[in-house]
Amino acid sequence: MNTRLNQITNGAINVAAFIILRLLHATYRYRVFGMNHRIAAQSASPGGAVAMATWHGFSVAGTLAHTGQNVRPLCSQSKDGSMVAFVCRMMGMRPIRGSSSRGGKEARDEILAGIPDGYSVGITVDGPKGPSHIVKPGIIDVARKGSIAILPLTAMADRNWVLRSWDRLHIPKPFSKIAVLYGSPIFVDPNADGDVFEAARLQVQNRLLTQDSECGAILRGHERAAVNWQLNKSEHNH
Repeated sequence: MNTRLNQITNGAINVAAFIILRLLHATYRYRVFGMNHRIAAQSASPGGAVAMATWHGFSVAGTLAHTGQNVRPLCSQSKDGSMVAFVCRMMGMRPIRGSSSRGGKEARDEILAGIPDGYSVGITVDGPKGPSHIVKPGIIDVARKGSIAILPLTAMADRNWVLRSWDRLHIPKPFSKIAVLYGSPIFVDPNADGDVFEAARLQVQNRLLTQDSECGAILRGHERAAVNWQLNKSEHNH
């Protein structure tokens, strides 16, 4: 009885989360910067697949910004991951389940299997449990074995609810402006190991930290920061 009740409760929570996020998503205004970097990253793979790297704390904006695209979000096999995967499926995406703590090998194999068909993957590189803003090696392994570029992704809103979680999860408030930044692609040597592998991991980490500052400056209306990305900007509503 308790198991059945838990299933009903979890199902209701998942549906509620989807409805809320779908309604919020409809109010957001997205500004996309650095599209040339995304094109360059996609051009490196015959099918156009890339590995998008973002922080767990900005995953709501980052995921919603890619609905309707050939991007498969990586979701953990935890209870929270099940809710995220449900919302992603309802949004028309095809999530992959697994993480560094559980189901990692199976998730990696599924990611690699989708590369020839042009399926990119979105990875929260400090998930599923942190530490915050410390890149884990999984995305380097995927890029190395799949021969695809890593595309640093920063998606931040000008107004957020910030949860008291390890990742300080940001949920954009209604009618927020969201800046989506694609950084220059990072290519990993297929034979990378040891110091070379670690250097690639640190490169992703440092690039994302730098983009955080740049994205924040754009949202605060600093013209110089916006001009640096201006030639590669597009603007749209979902």
